[in-house]
Amino acid sequence: MSILKAEASEVAFDLNRKIEPIRMLLAYVGAFIAMVLAVVAIVWVVQPASRVQLRDTPAARESIPVVDNALISDGREGRPLSLVAGFPMFPLPGDGVLTRWNDAPVVSQAVPVQSLARNGFWMGIDQVQRVYVNIPNSAVDHGAVPLGNLQIGQLVNVTGRMQALPDNLLPFGLDMATQSKLETAGRWLVANDVRVVR
Repeated sequence: MSILKAEASEVAFDLNRKIEPIRMLLAYVGAFIAMVLAVVAIVWVVQPASRVQLRDTPAARESIPVVDNALISDGREGRPLSLVAGFPMFPLPGDGVLTRWNDAPVVSQAVPVQSLARNGFWMGIDQVQRVYVNIPNSAVDHGAVPLGNLQIGQLVNVTGRMQALPDNLLPFGLDMATQSKLETAGRWLVANDVRVVR
C-alpha cells in the first residue's frame, strides 16, 4: 500500500513539475493581457473626457472665437479670412483681450486696412473688429510692403505672429487711444510679410 502511495506521489510530483512552466506562462500571459486592457481602458476613458473638456466647457468656448460663416472664405472677392493658430480671428473676444494668443501664428487674406499709424496699421472687418499690425524693418527688408505704400481700405494678405507688447510703446509713435487699446489687448500682430491684394 505504501509503495502505491509513493508511486502516486512521485507521479503527481512529476506531473506538477511538467505543468509548472505552463502555469507560469499562463500567469505571465494573463498579467500582460490585464495590463493591455488597463491601458486601453485608461485611453478610452481619459482621452475622450479630455476632448469633451476642451470642446464643451464654457472656458473652452470662450477661448476659441466663433466666426460668422460669411467670413470663412478663400480670401478672394474681398471676403476676409484670418486665422490665428488655425482658428478664426474674427470676431475678436468680447473683452478685447488677446493674451490667449501667445506667440500664435497668423495667416490673413484680403483683410481691409482700417487705419494707419507710424509703425503699423489696424486691419480687420470694421473699426471695432480689428487688430494692430506692427511692420518691423526686417519684414520690409524681406519684401513686405512698406507702411508708406498702404492706404485705408486696401485689402492685405498678412503673415506673422501674435506677440506680447514691448515694455515701452513710446518709440512707436502711437496716439493715446491706440496705445490704450493695445494695452487692453495685450498682444499685437508682428508681421513677417504684408502684401496688398488690391
